[in-house]
Formats: sequence, C-alpha cells, structure tokens
Amino acid sequence: MNHQSATYHDLVKVSHSRELENALDRAVENAILQGYNNPGCGIMVTRHDHRTFTVELSPDVPYGTIFEQLRFGPDPRQQREAGSWQPQETTHVQVGI
Repeated sequence: MNHQSATYHDLVKVSHSRELENALDRAVENAILQGYNNPGCGIMVTRHDHRTFTVELSPDVPYGTIFEQLRFGPDPRQQREAGSWQPQETTHVQVGI
C-alpha cells in the first residue's frame, strides 16, 4: 500500500480499556465527517498497542470503507515519519459513509 499523508489523522491514547470504545467512536465519527470532503479516501484504524490507536483518512482505503489493522512497534508518530509502515494483520469492515 502507498501510505501517504492523510487529510485527517487522530492519535487516540487511552489509560483504561473502558475509555477505548468511546474514544475510537469519536475519532471515527470525526473521520467520517472529514471524509465527506475527501470522497477518494476511506478510513484506516490502526492499533499500535492496547492503549494507542490512529484513525486517519487514507487514499489506500476505498471510500465508504473502514479498514482495521494491527501494527505493533515503536511510537506511531515516529513510524509515520520514518516510513516504516508494516501492517501485521488487516481486517476489512465495509461501512456506508
């Protein structure tokens, strides 16, 4: 995949698992709203560890789709800059945007 700079990128960090669902729901809702202005992008949700996620618009994901992936390793902000994007597992979830 060609992982380019997205027009929407949100780093979600939670301290407790009970915060996770609400935090991710808010980030995905914001991405959907931004996606209306960028119809060529879908949403990529990446889990970096049990407390850290990124939600972003990506031209690598078809519009109207949310992809979820696992990518464990160093701080996700450093990975984006270093260009070392290596998904370990990707699942595809179709949604209507």
